[in-house]
Amino acid sequence: MLFAAAWPAPSFSQGTPEQRQACTPDVFRLCSAFIPNADDITICLRERNPQLSDACRQAIQVDLTQIPSARDTNSSRKRTIR
Repeated sequence: MLFAAAWPAPSFSQGTPEQRQACTPDVFRLCSAFIPNADDITICLRERNPQLSDACRQAIQVDLTQIPSARDTNSSRKRTIR
């Protein structure tokens, strides 16, 4: 499964299998600099909401409505330049 490279270890922030499937292409296209950090990938996807595929955008929106603290996308993180 391709997504294993994006989020290799189980974690709550990785979402459901359906969310991972919906967002895998967007992770590689928009947020590959943050692989393998699942938390940073999630923040990256939320920051790029207008650029996401419809399926991934829906998955991210579902995640935001289920986890109130996930709405804070102002977390500091270090970007890896490739």
